[in-house]
Amino acid sequence: MKICPTCQGSYPNNYSICPSDGDALKEVGGWSDGSIIRGKYRLEAKVGQGGMGSVYKATHLAFGELRALKVIAPELLADELFVQRFTKEAVITRRLQHPNAVRVDDIDKAEDGRPFIVMEFIEGKSLKKLIREEGPLPVPRVLSIIKQSANALEAAHKLGMVHRDIKPDNIALVDTPDGETVKVLDFGIAKVKEARTEGSAGLTLTGAGVVIGTPQYMSPEQAMGKKGDELDGRADLYSLGVVMYQMLTADLPFKADTTMEMLLAHMQKQPAPIREMHPELQVPEDVASLAMRLLEKQRDMRPASARALIQEIEKIEKDMLNPAQTRVLTADDLMQSSEGRRQAGGGPVPPPVPAPPRPQAGPAPVERPKPAPPPAPRPLPSMPVPSPPPPKPSESRWGIWVAVVVLVVGLGGGGLYIATRQPSTTTPSGPTGGTLTATLTADPTTIEKGQSAHLRWSSQNATDLDLEPGVGKVQGEGSITVTPEESVTYTLTAKGASGTQSPTAHVSVTSAAVKPPPPVGPVTATLVAEPTVIVQGRSVVLRWSSQNATDLDLEPGVGKVRMEGYTSVTPQESTTYTLIATGANGARTSTAHVRVTPAPTPPPPPVDHTKEIKAALTMAKFHWGRGEYDDAIAFYQKALQLDPSNAEVRQTLDAVKKACKTEKNTLGGNFKCGEP
Repeated sequence: MKICPTCQGSYPNNYSICPSDGDALKEVGGWSDGSIIRGKYRLEAKVGQGGMGSVYKATHLAFGELRALKVIAPELLADELFVQRFTKEAVITRRLQHPNAVRVDDIDKAEDGRPFIVMEFIEGKSLKKLIREEGPLPVPRVLSIIKQSANALEAAHKLGMVHRDIKPDNIALVDTPDGETVKVLDFGIAKVKEARTEGSAGLTLTGAGVVIGTPQYMSPEQAMGKKGDELDGRADLYSLGVVMYQMLTADLPFKADTTMEMLLAHMQKQPAPIREMHPELQVPEDVASLAMRLLEKQRDMRPASARALIQEIEKIEKDMLNPAQTRVLTADDLMQSSEGRRQAGGGPVPPPVPAPPRPQAGPAPVERPKPAPPPAPRPLPSMPVPSPPPPKPSESRWGIWVAVVVLVVGLGGGGLYIATRQPSTTTPSGPTGGTLTATLTADPTTIEKGQSAHLRWSSQNATDLDLEPGVGKVQGEGSITVTPEESVTYTLTAKGASGTQSPTAHVSVTSAAVKPPPPVGPVTATLVAEPTVIVQGRSVVLRWSSQNATDLDLEPGVGKVRMEGYTSVTPQESTTYTLIATGANGARTSTAHVRVTPAPTPPPPPVDHTKEIKAALTMAKFHWGRGEYDDAIAFYQKALQLDPSNAEVRQTLDAVKKACKTEKNTLGGNFKCGEP
């Protein structure tokens, strides 16, 4: 219920203006500015309202800190199932504690019986507003926003939470001392909406269920009506791909006139490639390719997880910073990595004495040797003993082995890792369902000495992955560049609840070919900037090429580069970039100047006269109904001054004037009828 603060009249919740005096109505029931909720929170202002409830800015009285209070709509209080799901989702969302997700602090019930959630209050700008004001956005900023959003999704997906409504409205950007920070909003809200619509008729394409989400950003599986356990985190990655496409181009990948047409586009239509539709933006190929892969119809063709997406973005960012230097593993790296694992207990440590034989029977407990005086030293056998040792010597070897392990633990903690590397007869923790799979490939499989090969691996339902030699523990999917000094067979050991798999990849190393002599021709260097004049905050592409150079350096801020390439930079002030090419015949330089102009001051936002227009129309109808023509005409003229393009108001004004003149001519009266 709402009341008018002037006449104290009561009106339904769908009224916003008092029909009697045109003043704005206020809610009753405790949820108004200045009200104290549960003795802890003072309401400062309403900041949002939707079909399920309202959001208020509030101050925690004890802490003096701002909070956001989300309370359900009064009419939903009678829906017990909805209230239960609202409470349950708040409890689950409370477990999501991540710097890129809005934090849930508490859940409580107000004096009017409505449950409400207490959340972190965010003072920032929505991504939707940023795209509308500044899009397309610079590529580095796009990658940062997508990576931070994926970080929040990764934390949620680990808890079994799928957002299902990723869109620019639900991504806020907050300025912090560390830079621009992303906050993802409304985890769990889509699931609450789903609970409210269960069992009711709604928009569906397959009969599988009601579609929940925002059509422009909905994954194909959501468009088909899948919900609940039928969706996984890759649905969120698709929606994030739509957001990435929109940030890069300021356009959506699909355009449609109706909701049904939009859903069909997500299910059937291929999005227009970014570099073909917007060649003028010069989006780097690897960035555009990643955005298009997120928009794959088949979710198996998208990045496997939010973590995999983050890793791809980090690789792109690294390549953009220095495209010429790709970090590879050399033979020295492999040797140092292997030596480091020996010292830290990360690999097999050769014991000074033969290791004790492993028990062949079931997991019987091993009896510890009793303390005894140390035996007299004796030389170790130089040849393996062909038959099992008698019990006494075996017991003695166990004592020596335990002493060696204790010594290694004291020196570097290595014995702990040796213990953890022993086969276990217990079932490993982690996922228990599904078939264990593991693949490992090398590209190329034959290289010259000193060259590198690329190892790629993937696995499903594994609790432990180890890539040897020289790599160690790895994640479920990834790649690495190695430079072996000799032919080697790499083995990926995948352990899971259903057993162990060990795929291999062999890399043959041949003698290195004789390197040609360094170029002796004249050194050339060319550097251009496109465009040469930009607005502050926009990016420019630097392109360069060189011949007969042995070293290329692009400054400021880029570093070593290859003989030919390009990179995107976002200078904050006018900058002259210099390419320094050094070769056998001397050095050459080439420069490109980029002039940065201040960002134009945005025009003031248009004044919203909606409230004044509604009030004027309300009063005009009120006076017209009472036959007070001149007052009605005055209010209609006021509304028309606020909105000159409103044809309906203009027609109504003409009708009132005509009625006024008719009554004046027929019955008489002292009416001006709009005349001066």
